[in-house]
Amino acid sequence: MELLSIILIVASLLPFSASDRQGDALYDMKLKLNARGSQLSDWNQNQVNPCTWSFVICDNNNNVVQVTLTSMGFTGVLSPRIGELEYLNVLSLPGNNITGGIPEKFGNLSRLTSLDLEDNLLVGPIPASLGQLSKLQLLMLSQNNLNGSIPETLTNISSLTNIRLAYNKLTGEIPPQFGNLSRLTSLDLEDNLLVGPIPASLGQLSKLQRLSGRRKTQLLLLRVVLALASLLPVSATSREGDVFLDMKLKLNATGNQLSDWNRVQINPCTWYSVVCDNNNNVVQVTLPSMGFTGVLSPRIGELKYLNDLTE
Repeated sequence: MELLSIILIVASLLPFSASDRQGDALYDMKLKLNARGSQLSDWNQNQVNPCTWSFVICDNNNNVVQVTLTSMGFTGVLSPRIGELEYLNVLSLPGNNITGGIPEKFGNLSRLTSLDLEDNLLVGPIPASLGQLSKLQLLMLSQNNLNGSIPETLTNISSLTNIRLAYNKLTGEIPPQFGNLSRLTSLDLEDNLLVGPIPASLGQLSKLQRLSGRRKTQLLLLRVVLALASLLPVSATSREGDVFLDMKLKLNATGNQLSDWNRVQINPCTWYSVVCDNNNNVVQVTLPSMGFTGVLSPRIGELKYLNDLTE
């Protein structure tokens, strides 16, 4: 009985046991990566605290928060058990020869802010489960052999600032929901098999500083068009403009009557007999004794700022 008590006391003093989940997950990661010789030699089950292992960083509570294994020549695959490292912030394995796919269980890394798997030999689709990484800022998967479409679930990650998916074999269209990623500063989709136009929504990404891809000129033109459109006080297709054109048609305006009421002159505030306030809202329409033979358009009721209508 006394011996059992001593064993329990000693066990309670160990910060991590040999069967610790984090240690087991990292050790399985080492095995799956086919680490050779002296590679990760201190990643063993005899050293019970993985926070002492090379290339592993822990927080003050001995939770593994960062694993960085750059250009070490690994030829194996990614272990699904990496998804058990619930406190992991950074996972970085670029510049290796890792094969296989990206495990779906990576979507369990709810605290992950950076995922860097660039310059490997990864295949298969980008898992839709990565869309669950609500704190992810950097997603770097370029220079692999990934295929399939870009998961729309990625557009749910509002924290994303940098997306690098270049030099893969991705197909389909660019999800228009990328335009909702307001923090995005860099988007690299170069050298894939994507089709279709660049979504107009991407022109709204005011923080986007870098776009790489064969159609980046298209986005630049799109952003110029949107910028110019924002300078127009009222567009030709605005509700007020459409109301006036319908009004003109219903009144049976003939010849040169209301000739400047047209879609070429895009601001109805410049049209004949129309008065606007300082905010370009139509407040007055005066059309006396012009011989109109038609009817009044019901759409006049859409001019919510109108305070004087004379016909």
